[in-house]
Amino acid sequence: MNEENKENKEKTVDTDEILKETTETINEVKDQVKDLFKKDELKNSAKETTNFIVGMFKNPIGELKNISEDNSNKNFKYAIILAVIWILAEVILGIFYSSFSWNVIKYLLPLIKIAIAPILSILILSLTIFILNKKKDKSLITIMSVVTAARLPIVIASVLSLLKLISRDVRTVTTPFGLLCGVISTVLIYFGAKFLLGEKDDKSYIKQFAIIEGIYYIAYIVVGLLQIYI
Repeated sequence: MNEENKENKEKTVDTDEILKETTETINEVKDQVKDLFKKDELKNSAKETTNFIVGMFKNPIGELKNISEDNSNKNFKYAIILAVIWILAEVILGIFYSSFSWNVIKYLLPLIKIAIAPILSILILSLTIFILNKKKDKSLITIMSVVTAARLPIVIASVLSLLKLISRDVRTVTTPFGLLCGVISTVLIYFGAKFLLGEKDDKSYIKQFAIIEGIYYIAYIVVGLLQIYI
């Protein structure tokens, strides 16, 4: 009976912790977005984000480790900018391929689903890692920063997919490139999650990574039923 009460208490704590972290993350997003529109801040942020991306190209594993160890939330700003670029690229492509309708809901709903997909992709992975992190020494903001950085190859693939607006023949290059970027992103998620969970032994960690990916693909199927493709 005591064990059952203990389990229920742990579940309540986990739920409360998730709600607390989610609220803090939403507030941080609001603050970061407000700061972006301050005078000269957008220009500075663009420059800093460019340097961040260059750093990811030069040493992706080292950069992910640095982000996972940083508690200042400065990397979250870059994560937001990358997420916005990803969403914009997907929505622009969605507008190009969607059929116009005078029915506003019918026209906008698919575009809303397209815009939500990148956010869900980041959020599902981040929450899974947060829940699996028994030490609870990483904030949801830090985890989301790492996950978004690991999604950089997919962001690049989405931006390059805009070339299809010029010629559909480009898909012979962009499609396999997108698949390659997906594989690279999974590898980066592997290392990013490893740093966040503080795992050093690959043998024990591989089971946790399988759980992370398993939960993600279950979510992929579920949200796919709603025609949201993460």
